[in-house]
Amino acid sequence: MNKANFTLEELFILFVDKKFKRLGISVKNQIKTTFNKYTIKYHKYKYKELTAANMQHTIDECNKGFSTQQAIRNFWCHMDRFAKELNITHTNFSQIIKVNDTQPESTKQPYTDEEIKILWQNSDDYTVKLILIYLYTGFRLNELLNIKIENVDLENRLLKGGLKQMLEKTG
Repeated sequence: MNKANFTLEELFILFVDKKFKRLGISVKNQIKTTFNKYTIKYHKYKYKELTAANMQHTIDECNKGFSTQQAIRNFWCHMDRFAKELNITHTNFSQIIKVNDTQPESTKQPYTDEEIKILWQNSDDYTVKLILIYLYTGFRLNELLNIKIENVDLENRLLKGGLKQMLEKTG
């Protein structure tokens, strides 16, 4: 197998095989999502022929906010380091690509008091119960699913946990 002619797709497959076991779940998911969603146009390109402009294009055209753009940049950093390790390339274009500082205007709106009241009136519904848990704790789905039983305090109505922050979320 001639690694010098690896495509981005081939490099990614080998990266998953060789490096994924060392990464956390969130990083793995972020890398897989970036590969499957934002770099498709470049999957068949020889990695050594990719340019900083190609990498920057994946960020500029994603139409997402800072976090997604940063995830795309991190993907390219992982690929660059791995490609250098395999002696596929000596460039480090991922270090010069930029994320946009400006955030797109959010279309999300917080629940109104009236909407929250309606949720409480329908709190027997399983889906509504989940919405209320998300609303009052700020947990994400993975955070909620990964709460350990010792972090559930029914007496005081507290949940402790959270993956994205150094501090625990309590609600």
